[in-house]
Parts: sequence; structure tokens; C-alpha cells
Amino acid sequence: MSDDLSNAQLLEALWHSQTRAREAEKAAREACAEKERLMTIFLRQASHLLAYKQWVKLLKMEATYQQMKMEDQEHIKGVNLKKKRKQKGKRNRMGEIGRRYMMAFALGFSLIGAGLFLGWTVGWLFPF
Repeated sequence: MSDDLSNAQLLEALWHSQTRAREAEKAAREACAEKERLMTIFLRQASHLLAYKQWVKLLKMEATYQQMKMEDQEHIKGVNLKKKRKQKGKRNRMGEIGRRYMMAFALGFSLIGAGLFLGWTVGWLFPF
């Protein structure tokens, strides 16, 4: 009789142990899924932040370019035009080269930002 009682207690203890193990496995799966979801959100936000930073850099460069353009126009007004024409020719040649490099630099940054953003997006669509 005590043997039957001890077997019943062992079976009940085993049943409770297995129940706790199943609950722990379920909690672990849920935690892993939550971690993956949070990592997905975090990396998506990081890629968006990088794209926005690149966009801000591009806008700053455009603003600097516009400011330089306005300063060039202000210097020309009200000054001896003959003297300025000679200087303007030299400055225009030098300014055009600088502007070309600035615009190429800005275009490069924008393409890099767009490429990174597109890469992150495609990476999320087709995960490995």
C-alpha cells in the first residue's frame, strides 16, 4: 500500500515537473520571438536614422552651396564691374570646379544613403 502511495506521488511529481517544463519551454519560445521582433524594430529604426542623417547632411551641403551662391552675387553688386569681370572669370572657373566637386560629393552621399537604406530594406524582405 505504501508502495502504491509512493508510486502515485512520484507520478504526480513527474506530471507537475513536465507541466512546469512545458510552461518554461513556451515562455522561452515567446521570449525568443519577442527578442527577434524587438531586434527587427531596432535595426529598422537604425537604418531609418542613418538615412535621415544622410539626408540632413545633403540638405546642409545644399544650404551651404546656396549661401555661397548668394555671397558671390552680393560681392558683385555695387563694385567696379570692369575689375570684377576679370575677377569673376577667374572666380567662376574656380567656383565651377568647387561647385562640381561639392555637388558630386553631395550626390555620392545621397547615393550611399539610398543604397544603405535600400540594402537594409531588401535585407528585411529576404532574411537569411
